[in-house]
Amino acid sequence: MKKLKELWKKTSILTKIFIIFTAILVVIAISTLPIKQMEGVAFYVFSLWALYFLVYVIYMSGKIAKVKYDKKYIIVLITSIILCGAIYTYIVYAREYIYTWDNQYYYSEQLSVFRAFDIGFKDGIKRIITSTYNQDYGDFLLVFTGGIFSLTTRTTDAFVMTYFVACIIPVIIIFSMIVKKLLDITNPKNKLFLFSISHLLIITFPLLHKAAIMGQPDIFGLFFVGMIILLTMDYDFSKKDYLRWIYIAGATFLTMITRRWYMFWILGYFVAYAILIIAKAILKKDKKELKTTIINLLQFGIMSLVIVGILISPILYRTLKNNYLTTYSAWSSGGLTTEIRAQINRVGEIYFVIIALGIILGIKEKKTRYFTIGLILTYIIAIISFTKVQNMGNHQSLILVPSYILLSIVGIILMMNIEKLKINIILESICCIIIVTTFVGSITENKILFNNNFYSNISLKPTKRTDMEQIGEIVDFIKENCDEDNKAYINSATSEYNHQTFINYNAPENTYLTKVIPYTAATESTRGFPIDIFKCKYIFISNIRLESTGATKGEIITNIKYAVEEDEVISKKFELAKTYKMTDKITYYAYERKEALDEEERQAWLNLFEEQSEKYPDKFKDRIENYKI
Repeated sequence: MKKLKELWKKTSILTKIFIIFTAILVVIAISTLPIKQMEGVAFYVFSLWALYFLVYVIYMSGKIAKVKYDKKYIIVLITSIILCGAIYTYIVYAREYIYTWDNQYYYSEQLSVFRAFDIGFKDGIKRIITSTYNQDYGDFLLVFTGGIFSLTTRTTDAFVMTYFVACIIPVIIIFSMIVKKLLDITNPKNKLFLFSISHLLIITFPLLHKAAIMGQPDIFGLFFVGMIILLTMDYDFSKKDYLRWIYIAGATFLTMITRRWYMFWILGYFVAYAILIIAKAILKKDKKELKTTIINLLQFGIMSLVIVGILISPILYRTLKNNYLTTYSAWSSGGLTTEIRAQINRVGEIYFVIIALGIILGIKEKKTRYFTIGLILTYIIAIISFTKVQNMGNHQSLILVPSYILLSIVGIILMMNIEKLKINIILESICCIIIVTTFVGSITENKILFNNNFYSNISLKPTKRTDMEQIGEIVDFIKENCDEDNKAYINSATSEYNHQTFINYNAPENTYLTKVIPYTAATESTRGFPIDIFKCKYIFISNIRLESTGATKGEIITNIKYAVEEDEVISKKFELAKTYKMTDKITYYAYERKEALDEEERQAWLNLFEEQSEKYPDKFKDRIENYKI
């Protein structure tokens, strides 16, 4: 007992709060079983605990890595967060935008999580766990957003600003700690200036923020990525550090459950890290240290593989069981060469000037050599292994962003160590100009500074829809004339027009329309034939083919358009009910089903999708044949 008291006295205040907070949460969670009124209390305590967990993890990571700030550095960090928040606020609230496809998924999941917690605290926790293990998009990160978001108007824009606070601020802080650690390791002149410039780069780097600005909080995985980098960047396993090991292993697990494809970064980083640690130990020519390093590395590796392996085994089993190479072949657009070209376009050729300087100076400087080579090897392994499955979108490119940002920052820091003062000033000025002009081009779409390969083609400019009134008219029509038994199918699959364009119009007001407007199936290998179309009272057909999902174009949209408008059998079942002029180029025709599906029509659909039925019989032929009339 005395030892426990002494240990408690030595424990930091933040750790004591975390332990007490966790105990309170457990007690309240258990009390919800017999006392139904405690459900809401348990949810908010759980939400607060989750946010405090982030604070505590940041504190402990900094403590283990021995990162220290003085007031000036804290002011720079806080200023950076405020500026980044201002950027997000401007973009989000200056635009007229409807969240669709992947950009709306987490929003709709957050609402589903709320519904689960409304049933019961246990049901909410169960949903988060099962979705994390059973879906490619798990609800894990929504643990951190739920409490704050529940206090807002629950609009899609409010959701973005919620995860800015809960997810993006922690990312900025953890990368700030990496920058501070780099400055402590390299000890250049003008540390505060370099710290400031590095933060300017972090908060304005277009590729880092693109997916998040559009509605995808996958950036949160970079918080745990940053933890791993921070805790390993100056640690070589020559000594045991069990607390560090626990945090590295924990961050690895949490990275992988944030999004499945972060596994490619994990693979690249740890392979590179292990190779460099052993190489470093060999070059020291100290047999005793080499032996100790290898033993410690193996001990950590085996322990991590066993513990983390058990925890993520359901995810690994599902991943291995599902042939993603075949499933996502529709998104394959040229493999590694195409991906490299796409990454250059996303980052901008001019930005690679800073990255190249970072590589050259980082390898030249002994203090950053292994760190720099590790970032390069991580990038190479990650991009090669990922493109074996599919090519990257903006959100998946986040696994490459740590290398882009940190190599750039290494370059910015080490430029200050160049002996000639004039060269220092010139190079740092060039870097500042590149950072600022790239961001200005991205947020304004300036003709000179945007989308010309020289600069980034990532746009952060607030979008302005001119068809909101027309979309509202269609939504009103569907609400008046359709229900779960008489649905409305939107035969479009672009970022501007798809089923979610109408579901998320004025969200959350119309999100119940998910039961009325079926998913727009456009990609043959993943979605297949939209069998719900047989239950639809109305089918909305556009005058021109609207299909651009980023995948190889199939024939689902085209065949449905042909079937309703021209097919000798199917078209007779439908009658034009309404016409909607959306833009100068796009018009929607609402066709109403006048006759129920019969065997003749079923055969007509089978004939239309004969080719697809041969490739994916379970997704086409079987669905159509087994549908009960």
